[in-house]
Amino acid sequence: MVRTMMRFLARVVALLCAVLFVPVAVGTLFFQAAGTRLVQAATYKETLDREGFYAKAPGVFAETISRAMEVGLASATSDDTSEGALAFLHQLSREDLESLIAAAMPPAALREQTEAAIDEFFRYLHEPEAEPSIPLSLAEFKRRVAGAELESAYVSMLQRKPAFDGAMPEVLLPVAYCPTEAQWPGVRERFRHAMGLAVAGLPDSVDVLGRTVSADRSGNLQAALDHVRGKVREYEWIARWSPVVPALLLLLVVLAGVRSVRGFLLWCGFPCLIAGAVAAVLALPSASITYWLCVTLVGPQLPPQIPALILDTALGLLTSAMEVVLGVVLVHASWLGLGGLIAVLLAFLFKSKPGK
Repeated sequence: MVRTMMRFLARVVALLCAVLFVPVAVGTLFFQAAGTRLVQAATYKETLDREGFYAKAPGVFAETISRAMEVGLASATSDDTSEGALAFLHQLSREDLESLIAAAMPPAALREQTEAAIDEFFRYLHEPEAEPSIPLSLAEFKRRVAGAELESAYVSMLQRKPAFDGAMPEVLLPVAYCPTEAQWPGVRERFRHAMGLAVAGLPDSVDVLGRTVSADRSGNLQAALDHVRGKVREYEWIARWSPVVPALLLLLVVLAGVRSVRGFLLWCGFPCLIAGAVAAVLALPSASITYWLCVTLVGPQLPPQIPALILDTALGLLTSAMEVVLGVVLVHASWLGLGGLIAVLLAFLFKSKPGK
């Protein structure tokens, strides 16, 4: 009687652990994927590539500058050089500005700088001895702005404009018309001179994060960054070891409920099969649902001054980052479910013992 009761309690414990295993395993799959992938530089590099950010970047920058000009965010300046540059930018259409930005910052150069900055930031997060630093090299940008690349883009832009007819007011740097043959040498010379002045005050490199931290005399920013770094590393450590919890539950199932090879396959197979299937079903539509929720609920709450292209790009990057994480969940869930299915199928090869 006592033996029967103990076996019954053991089966109850095994059943409870098997039922609990399913939600714990599903949650662990998502938690581990997020905790290990969101703190890796490769995730964000892949996200930018998947979204085609580097090809879209000139349009995004042009839209941002154009909108800043419209609302007067870039008018607070006093020196003549800046006023001349702003006056020139005010005359450019968004398409013209995009073509010039693409010449000054081509996708290959932008990719190199962006990926180097991402690597430096995540090196700071993971290495205790690393200092906060995101160095950006401006040497190539300055060379292209003051060199033949930007001048060629400017000339191509003017060649798409109406020809100068004499009735138009002649300006130092034309934007709305195509100069005559006699005007071209002077226009080119003035453009090279203006671009040389524009980049003359720029350094060859700038440490974005390091300069910001150094400028904070109170040290609060450095302390906040160190605190965030500690939390990120703690979260990553927990995420890496989180599969131990469902593994322990499965071990309890085996210890409490398994009495044969067939029982081992069934007690382990069904929970793994169900957990893998549930996680896969949840992972498949999650990115699309998140994008829809952002567009439907968050989008209308944002200021109307935010350009639609910038909002679409930001939502696209968010969705792509989620797809990277959910892709890991889907792979792990598929292996878990497949392993459970194989175990269940193998269980039918073993005959159950006849009851006494």
